[in-house]
Order: sequence, then C-alpha cells, then structure tokens
Amino acid sequence: MYAPPGSFIYFFYGLSFILMGLSIAIQPRLDSDFALARPLPFLAGFGLVHGVHEWLEMWYLEREFPFGLQVAATLLTISFVILLEFGRRLVRLSSRAAGRWQRATEWFTHPVWYFPVVLLLVQVAWMLGPHDFAVAVRYLLALPAASFTAIGFLLYYRVEAERLRPMGLKPYFHSATGAFAGYAVAAGLLVPPADFFPANLNHSQRFFEAAEVSVPALRTVFAIIATVSLVQILRIFRTEVHQRVEAALTSANHYLDRLTQMTLQHDQILRIAGSGLVGIDRNGRCVFANPTTLEVLDFSESELVGHCFFDVIQCYDTSGMVKHCPLCDVLENREPTHRSEIQFVRRDGTPVPVEYVAEPVDEPGELDGGIVLSFIDISQRWEAEQRLGETARSLREKTRKLERANAELEQYAYIAAHDLKAPIRAVSMLATVIEEDFRQGDPQSLSRHADLLRDRVTRMDRLIDDLLRYARAGCAGDPPEPVNTRALITDVIHFLALPASFRVQVDTAMPSLITWRTPLSQIFANLIGNAVAHHDRASGHVRVAARPCGEFYEFAVSDDGPGILQEHQQTVLQVFQVLEPGESAKHSGLGLALVKKLVESHDGELFIDSGQGRGTTFRFTWPVVAKCIPAETASRPN
Repeated sequence: MYAPPGSFIYFFYGLSFILMGLSIAIQPRLDSDFALARPLPFLAGFGLVHGVHEWLEMWYLEREFPFGLQVAATLLTISFVILLEFGRRLVRLSSRAAGRWQRATEWFTHPVWYFPVVLLLVQVAWMLGPHDFAVAVRYLLALPAASFTAIGFLLYYRVEAERLRPMGLKPYFHSATGAFAGYAVAAGLLVPPADFFPANLNHSQRFFEAAEVSVPALRTVFAIIATVSLVQILRIFRTEVHQRVEAALTSANHYLDRLTQMTLQHDQILRIAGSGLVGIDRNGRCVFANPTTLEVLDFSESELVGHCFFDVIQCYDTSGMVKHCPLCDVLENREPTHRSEIQFVRRDGTPVPVEYVAEPVDEPGELDGGIVLSFIDISQRWEAEQRLGETARSLREKTRKLERANAELEQYAYIAAHDLKAPIRAVSMLATVIEEDFRQGDPQSLSRHADLLRDRVTRMDRLIDDLLRYARAGCAGDPPEPVNTRALITDVIHFLALPASFRVQVDTAMPSLITWRTPLSQIFANLIGNAVAHHDRASGHVRVAARPCGEFYEFAVSDDGPGILQEHQQTVLQVFQVLEPGESAKHSGLGLALVKKLVESHDGELFIDSGQGRGTTFRFTWPVVAKCIPAETASRPN
C-alpha cells in the first residue's frame, strides 16, 4: 500500500473523524423535532470506526504486524457500511425535496440493494487479498456512502429551510455537502493501486504524480471540513434546547402570573363566600378554612388549620347519633358527595346541622389526594322541617284514626241494623210460640221452645260481650308493664282449658317486653282458641314462636288444621264473618277482627300464611317497647 512521507497525516485524518463521532455522541438529541437526529448515531459510528482505521493504518505503516491488513480491511468495510446506512436514511427522510426525482431517489436508497452489494463483497473477499479487497470496498461502499451523505445534507436543508435559515446554517450544510462529495471522490475513486480495473489505471499514486497532492492529505482536508461543518450543524439541537427552555420559562412565567391571580381570587372568594369552605388533605389535615367556617363552627383559624379536621369536628348524622364520618369515605373512595346533610359540633358542644358538598382533589399540590368541603348552616331550615314533619305525622295519625273510626262506625251501623235484630226477632217469635204451647198445654213442646229461647238469649249475650270487647280494643287501659310473653301464653292456655287431645308448644326463646298485658293476652287467646275451635280433627298441634324484627317482635301461631284458602284470608278478618254457615251459631265471627284491630292499634301488622295443604300460620308484629316507656327499660329475649 502506497503512503507518502509524513504518515502523521493519517493521525490528523483519523483524529478528524474521531472528533466528528465524539461531537455527535455527546450532543443531546433526545425528543428532538429535527428528523436529522434519528440517523446521526450512524454518522457518529462511522467517524469513530473510520478514525480508528486510519490510526491503525498509520501504525501499520510505521510497524508492520501480522494480520494488520486484514484488521484494517475489516474496519474499513464496517465504517463505510455504517456511513452508507447514514447516507441512505438521510436521503430517504429528505426525498420529498428531490422533486420529480423523489421516486428514483427512494428506489436507489432502498435496503434491497444491500443484497447484491454483500454478495459482491463476499465474492471479492474470496478472490482477492486484503489489500485488493480494501480497494474494492472503496469502490463498492465508500463511493456510494459518501455520495448519499452529500446528497442527503443538501436535500435535508431544502426540507427544513424555513427552520434552519434563521439559524444561519445554510453555509455549513453546503460545506458539508461539498466535503462529503469531495470525500466520495478522494476515498471512493482515488484508491491505492491494485491488480484489477480501474485501480490498475487510475489510482492515488498516479494522482500524486500528476497533481503533486497526497490523496491522504486531500482526504484529511475533506474530513476536517466535514467535521467543522457538522459541529456547526449540531447547533440546531443546542438552539432547539435553548428555544425549548425559553418557551418553558415563558410558559412558566405565564402560569406563575395566572397562579398569582388565581391565588388572589381564591383568597378573595374564601373571604366573601357565604358558605363554609374547608380544604382537607389526604391525611385529614385542615389546609384552609374560610371566615364563614370559623364563624359557623366557632373555632379560631389556629384551632382548625394544620390540625386533623376529624379530631376537631365530630360528625353526627341527622338523627344526632355519632357515626363514621362520610367525609372519610370520600377521602378513601374518591367519589364526590353532593347535597348531603350531617351535623357538626361547635366548640361549645352544640350541634349544627349543615348541608355539604365534598369533592375529591386529584391535582398536584397540597390538596392532592384530599377533598374540598363546602357547607351551609341549615339550622333554621332543619328546625322548620322538624316542626313540619311532626305536624305532618300528627295529621296522618289523626287522619288514620278518623278513617278507622268512620269504618268502625259503619260496621256498628250494620251490626245494629242487621246482626243484633236477628236474635231479637228470634226471641220474639219463640215468645209467641211459647204462649201458644202454654194455651195448648203441651209441656214437651213448651220445654223445647224454652230451651231454644234460652239458647238465643245466651247467644245474644255473647254477641253483645264480643261487640263490647271489639269496641274497647285499642283504647287506653292499664299502663305498660314488663311482660314475659312465655309466662303470659302459659296463663292464656290454662284459661282456655283446651281439650287434652290438643298440644300447644311454646318456643323457649320468647321475649320479655315493656307492653300492655291485656291486649296481647287477648290476641293469643283468640288465635290459640280459634286454632282449636276450627280444627277439623279431634286432636291437633299448635305452635307459638317469636323472632326479633327491628323495633318489633314477630309472633307466629301455627296449627295443623284444615287451612284457609287465599281468597278467604281477608274475609275471615272482617266482623261477623265465618267460613262455614253452620258455625255462625257457635261463633260470632269477631275473634280475628278483634285480633286485627288490637294489632293495628299498636302499630303492628297481621299476616296469614296458608296454602292448598293443611295448616295455617297467623303472624303479627308487636313493639318491643311501648312508645310511652323509655327504651332502656326494655329487655331482649330470655
């Protein structure tokens, strides 16, 4: 390989390209808007690898060492492959500036051309020695690589002219274009002499003899120009960063001004707002509280701000009971709460009802993860609603009682017009018949009709007693007292004197109540008595059970009798209604009506459970504690 005297030229030659590679490598280009930033790492790689190759050639010229040519040829090939890829990519991303040659430019820079080039290089490497292979590499790779690079810089400037012209970079793009174009000739055509065409005719030694200019020196000049031009071109990234910093500072100043204005507006809103406003961070600490909040809750700012809001303000629901604060739920669940009511407690311990809105805050800042609470004092409205509610409840209760009294009055009118006249007419007819028997002197007929008369009178007396009990049902009597329901039912069973063939089972878990003994006793007496009296068999089983149901107990009286069809279940609860016509002589039909009236007069409900099969269950609810007795005197099941 030919080299002119002064191999130090290779040192500057390699140094130029190494400086080019380092300049690109250390220049920040992340997130750049310039497309040039994407292929530049290839140019940096070319500069570093080719610079090392030139230094290796300098070393080889001074000291020959084994495999030096092979290593140099390999580095040369790698460096020009990298440069070819840079030039190819740069041309393709700038191809729209080629105008009518755009499609041809894209076709010549398509990656498919690597395939024949690689095949040709493999064949050349197989046929030629290291020196001739290096010469072939310059023809096959260096010439197109440097040419593509020169064309790429020229086209790229045309694409980005509007952005690059204000930076004054046009001369440097043109000088880079010229430098790589000259380098394409110096490195790709002015090759060392070789034993194949055209290197055996036109080579660097012949050029030196004709022009008296060293080809390595010429390459060094082009490398220095390319490096200096590229260093200047890299200013686009520094300028871009500078512009971004200026834009960021301008935007920051703008937002700072807006933030200052918003802070002033925020402070003004907090001062003049008619509702209470409180900022609470993710840990429950009060960040700010406006004057309305301090006035309503009677706290000073130092007692609220900086302290846990939930330690200072105790939360109650609308009934006045301490509860888990719903504001804590908003903090945890991050779901806003709108127009809800709760009671806060002032510093002096008095409650104050408020209507509040709690909105989660999920923006960076002191309140991130916290909430903003807005509330208004609704004490006057709450008191008015309480009075209105009490008035409405009183009116509803009076209306219900009036409607029930009217219904009872209609029933009494019907009783007086029909049911009481029926036995009176029967007595009157029997009296006439007895007179006739007396005149005829028929003692047997007289005795029979006298028995019938006595039966009618007894029935009418029972009817009048039942009517009296029904009329008195629900009226105020003895005051409420502690009642053990199991003992009460046992007394009722003894009083009824039921047949021995009927068994009444009372559950052990029966409650003790604060209630009226007499009406509850009447209910159990009627239900148990009816279960036995209307049984269709000589023996049977009755079960009494109870279970808690909120502020009530639900009692159940079940039997294994014939059952009541669905269509008859409301009929049996009406006065003077019996299912079997023959039973009207034995029963007045007032028992279940009396039970219904007693249950409803104590705010309970009566239900009948019976189907197509046997058995009926009467369920009714009864208050655990009579309304006029304090709750703490009641007890739960024994």
